[in-house]
Amino acid sequence: MVWQVETAETDKPHGRLRARTLSKVSEEPIYGADIVMAIEARGPDFEMKKGFLAQAKRLEYGKKLSTADYNGLRKQCQNMLNVTAASFVFIYSRTGVTVLSANAIITSSNRDLWALPTWPIDVLYYDFAICWIGDYRLRTTTRRTLDELRATLDANAAIRVLGKPKLKEATPRRRRRVQV
Repeated sequence: MVWQVETAETDKPHGRLRARTLSKVSEEPIYGADIVMAIEARGPDFEMKKGFLAQAKRLEYGKKLSTADYNGLRKQCQNMLNVTAASFVFIYSRTGVTVLSANAIITSSNRDLWALPTWPIDVLYYDFAICWIGDYRLRTTTRRTLDELRATLDANAAIRVLGKPKLKEATPRRRRRVQV
């Protein structure tokens, strides 16, 4: 597979995975999502188009959210879950990015997010790529539809990952030996 990554509302191609904030508005998005992540992959015997939503929070390990922040996060998670069960919270800390299910936030009354079941972000991306998670309703096929999806969900950023079969390389020619 050959992979390509695009972000919404940009004319410049990107060669690395990155997201950027598309507005400097400080109010929270209507649907609770900071990020819409979409993937499209095609192979000889499969095709998938799907996505997920994520809300990002900065929280160092061992710290708890304030009651107001926790209640706000629960509302954002509920809003994302009203769109799709494929909704997550990314906790950013000095040690990296950790993932929680938005469902775990909704069902718990514990403001200590670190006490909830978490997993590394690379596990989320792997599970997303092999089709264990994701919602087919959050699909996109072009940079334009990616931006439309971002705007519809009022997310700050949108990322599209595109996978296509790698072209077969021509068989190298065999060198002939010439005796002198």
